[in-house]
Amino acid sequence: MTDITLIVDGVIYDCEKHVDPVEPELSRIVAYAQQDPRWRNHGMGGVAQTIGSYGCAMVCACMVYTQVYPAMRPDDFNRILTQHGGYNIIDRSEAHLAWDRLPDIFEGLSWQGRRDWTRALLDSEIAQVFALIDEAPLVLWTDSKPNVGGLQSHFILATGHTDDDIECVDPWEGVRSTLMERYGRGGSDTLKRAIWGYRRLVIK
Repeated sequence: MTDITLIVDGVIYDCEKHVDPVEPELSRIVAYAQQDPRWRNHGMGGVAQTIGSYGCAMVCACMVYTQVYPAMRPDDFNRILTQHGGYNIIDRSEAHLAWDRLPDIFEGLSWQGRRDWTRALLDSEIAQVFALIDEAPLVLWTDSKPNVGGLQSHFILATGHTDDDIECVDPWEGVRSTLMERYGRGGSDTLKRAIWGYRRLVIK
């Protein structure tokens, strides 16, 4: 681990030493940015793709993990993934996060599956997404350029919701915002079209 420390609730966590997990806490999530100069140019999975350009899913997973290991950073998380088969390598050029293997690599994580949609969600499906967010932070799949043709895949971490929007941390810049503010299409479009799927990675 790199030589960094983080103070959480008065406790100093040193990444060079073993850190016992703490009880999961939503307010403890560290809002990390892919574009942080400390790691934006780091490759993932041994291929040319970098955290800054393609690391949204990985950074979301890292943020989930900070609920119990608050000193974990994306550069260390990525290094461990790369060393232990945490990416599916496609055509020797693309590193896709292997969600289902994360619990084998990081103690305390549980993979609970995924859901994808190619259409606007039904009321019952929005209700399901809200219910999952009420239980634990949820990684959502969205379109980073909703007003441009095609789908530009992007992942954000949902941390709460209202009746018509979702509170989130966007790993692109590490900002806390809402899904509709960041990636809503505007006009008559609704939250039902801003969500393309979810990845449910939770703390045991």
